[in-house]
Amino acid sequence: MADGNNIRLAISNPCFELWAIFHYQECDGPLDRRECQRKLGELHPGYGGKGGKIFDDPKVIESNYRDAVGRAEYSLARREEEGDPEGNPSTTVHRLTEHIRGR
Repeated sequence: MADGNNIRLAISNPCFELWAIFHYQECDGPLDRRECQRKLGELHPGYGGKGGKIFDDPKVIESNYRDAVGRAEYSLARREEEGDPEGNPSTTVHRLTEHIRGR
């Protein structure tokens, strides 16, 4: 329905936290939402604690952004090769952030 109305979506499979994980490392094997959230909690100790489920490390976001974009693109390419373009794991959040940034 979104495509039919010229609306582009930012989709993450299994969840948004995958985009945050890509700021730290690659993630090329399927995982469920809870595994993804646990992994982010290991990489970013502030996530999931008393502050809630928030990825808010400006240093990591800024310094690793380009790496995260590359990892997201790589993941999409791998899913495309496998015949499941938005399969697990994949995200298009970087397309949204790049659009916001005017790139």
